[in-house]
Formats: sequence, structure tokens, C-alpha cells
Amino acid sequence: MTDIRSLLPLLLGILVVFQPAINRHIMDERGLGFAIVLNHSVLFVLAMVTLGAFFALGDRVPDLVRPRFTGGINWWYVIPGFISFTLTALVPLAISSVGAVATVVGMLAGQLFTSLIWDTLAEGRPPTMPRIAGMVLAMAGALLSLKK
Repeated sequence: MTDIRSLLPLLLGILVVFQPAINRHIMDERGLGFAIVLNHSVLFVLAMVTLGAFFALGDRVPDLVRPRFTGGINWWYVIPGFISFTLTALVPLAISSVGAVATVVGMLAGQLFTSLIWDTLAEGRPPTMPRIAGMVLAMAGALLSLKK
């Protein structure tokens, strides 16, 4: 039996298309600023509900996901929030310019390239020929999807 967690990348891939595509329609109807504020307001509410659940459940929350509010905050902890904001703001614009397929394939190519660099430099996992070949094919797909 397949571990349900192995299906997470598939689910995330689906969400990566729906979230900005819906935001593009919100942008068309109400403006990108409205979409950004609405998205991050919902995110804030969900984060607070999640935090409340963590406190309510206490030790029943697995260590991996339990928030630890001890110690200081490193400056780079805020980078993911800026990236989230940037994605929320720019992916709908990309979809309206080149379409969902070209945007998502281009994002995938960028993710593969960056992941290859990250694995090499930050995780100590050297690139392999199959990974490099997959990255090159994804980038070729991204370029082909831009052709009309």
C-alpha cells in the first residue's frame, strides 16, 4: 500500500495551478491588490487557527510540526514569507501573459534547476546524470510550451 504522504507532491502540483489561476480571475475582477490582501488574510486566519490547534493538542502534536517559540529569530526566517507574497503577486500575472501551462512548466524548470543547485550546495548531494537530464528536458518543455 502506498503511503498517503507520497501523494503530497501530486496534490501540491494541483494546488500550484489552481491557486494562481483563481487569483488571476480575482485580479481581473477586483485587481491584483485585492487578491493579495484576500489571500494573505485567509492565510493569517488559517495560521491562527492552526496555532490554536497546536496549543489545544499540546504534546499530541508530532515534534516535526510542533512550533517551538524559544530562542531568537534569524533574519532569514522571513525569506519564505517574502517568497510566498511574491508568488501570490506574480504567478497570476504570468498566467495572464503566457498561460497556465507555460507558467507552471517554467516554474517547474526553475524549481528543478534551483533544486539541483540546492541539493549540491546545501544538502551535499552531488548532481547525477539522470537528474541533470530531467532538468534539461523540463527546461526544453518550458521553452516549447511558449511556442504558439
